[in-house]
Amino acid sequence: MRNGLLRRIAATVVAAGLVLINCTAAMAAETLTGGKVGSNTGTALEKSITFEKELVVFNPDVTTIAAPKITYTYTLTAGSADKQIKDDTGVMANTKAGILPATTTATVVFNNEDITAAAGGASNKSNITFDFSGVTFTAAGIYRYVITETTDVTKDKAGITDGGISDTRYLDVYVRDADTSASETARQIYGYVMFSADNDIDGTNASSVTAAGKTTGFVDDATNTADQYHTFNAEVSKTVVNDTAMSTHQFPFNVDFKNTAVTQSVKLGYTQVGSPAGTQPTTPGTLASLDVTNLKLAHGEKVKYIGIPEGTDIDVYETNDVTGTTYNSTYSVDGAAATGSKNITWESAGDANKSSTATIDTTAIANGDPADTVAHSAAFTNTLTLISPTGLAFRYAPYALLIFAAVLLMMVMNRRKEDARV
Repeated sequence: MRNGLLRRIAATVVAAGLVLINCTAAMAAETLTGGKVGSNTGTALEKSITFEKELVVFNPDVTTIAAPKITYTYTLTAGSADKQIKDDTGVMANTKAGILPATTTATVVFNNEDITAAAGGASNKSNITFDFSGVTFTAAGIYRYVITETTDVTKDKAGITDGGISDTRYLDVYVRDADTSASETARQIYGYVMFSADNDIDGTNASSVTAAGKTTGFVDDATNTADQYHTFNAEVSKTVVNDTAMSTHQFPFNVDFKNTAVTQSVKLGYTQVGSPAGTQPTTPGTLASLDVTNLKLAHGEKVKYIGIPEGTDIDVYETNDVTGTTYNSTYSVDGAAATGSKNITWESAGDANKSSTATIDTTAIANGDPADTVAHSAAFTNTLTLISPTGLAFRYAPYALLIFAAVLLMMVMNRRKEDARV
């Protein structure tokens, strides 16, 4: 029993040690601030450096949406030797080609998880860390590295707009001899600086520093624009007019998402007023696989699909599952007046008696606004129509027959009275 207890205690200690090691590693990295960390005082820094990847996410009226599906990979290689660096006091040195650590790649993965969105764009930042603790630097000096960003698919296939920033960053690592020893193992890192250009840099010349593009990573800073993910929402609603008997009946709809440019997995959220009510996510898949064929809406009900990649067009139409009724079916798109209608004589169920198709066309937004600034909607109205002047409203036909019979009876009785007078 005692041995078992000891084994459990030992296991707990080992587990705690692993957690401590991981936490220490997580806390050990230096983080770039304003494009640099460290100073010419020579104070030793941690031998890991963290920089950022930013994705700015747009949506008109929600705070979270599902992220796109894409993997960013960052590869570290040796940079230029003999680039001239001068600090703000005029001290000068030439760069050395960077000596590579054991691990030279890192990734940032987006995979349909929840991320923050806003009408004006919300910043979502991820950290990338490279560890130089295993590097044996051959001498004191400035070691230049190149960091290159690549993606597993082209950005447009994930619905991402390239921000226009370069896919390359340049990292200068400042190395000094330790105070207590000049041996290679004692050399210390005392500064990191990241740039967007592979330039000579004169710290006494502000324009030289500006041209080099000091940066905290692949982010939106003074001279660059981060990658962007633009999304919009679309609402489908139903109204029934002049037919209270069918106001609770749920009419079937088809909703088709069309976007051949986006081939990666997409996850949409949706909110529904009606049955089932609430907010839910769809199962991730290609946009075409997210087409909806079982949506049912009654009078006053609606559903909103959330986080649709910009550039997606949406076709919406309703089909028949009732018989013997003639409706005038109209629709409006994005709140505009009805742009299409079709008299539906619903004498049999099926697609043959479907309504006209309402198309939300995000490639033709009024005033040139992006799709993510517009309240997109497809609103359908079914109005019980009057039949031709040979009859009354269809649903009142039984009453019309009674009235016709009464009139006919009055005419017959009147004729008999006239015949009796003769």
